[in-house]
Amino acid sequence: MSFNLKVDKSGWEKLIKDFELLAQNEIQLGWFSGQIHSGSNVPMAEIAKDVEQGHVNGPSSMFPGAVTPPRPFMRVGLMGALNSGANKQQFQAMIKSLSEGGNVLTAMQNSLPAFEQTLKKIMLEWDAPRNAPATIAIKGFDRPLYHSGELIEGVTAKVAKKGSDA
Repeated sequence: MSFNLKVDKSGWEKLIKDFELLAQNEIQLGWFSGQIHSGSNVPMAEIAKDVEQGHVNGPSSMFPGAVTPPRPFMRVGLMGALNSGANKQQFQAMIKSLSEGGNVLTAMQNSLPAFEQTLKKIMLEWDAPRNAPATIAIKGFDRPLYHSGELIEGVTAKVAKKGSDA
């Protein structure tokens, strides 16, 4: 007695291809080429970097030569939030989609608004170090990462090839 055994590896092969596709792509979160701050004509990414790392105020600023302290909302705030479980549901949805044969890039794309909201929330709630009294007097409030709202509203997430510089 003989029989033929046919093994269907198509599901496994698709999963391997999806993992390879996942490994080649990433979610990028921040400010990208072409996003210019309307009040200063400076790229939003440059403003965010100055806020993140701190800087010496330029000659045309309200307080020339004054040092604006670092406010590491990305390195500390965002990474801390993600490590503490922020966007856990989005990560789970991506894995679920992958395991059920769905399109992993679509799952990543669907998660983008939630990642944007996470960073916006961190920026709105960031409070250390506080603004200087003179800055509070000018702004009328003490929210270190909020001035006009343009930087926070400009937060963008996208799916891109790993290592691409967009």
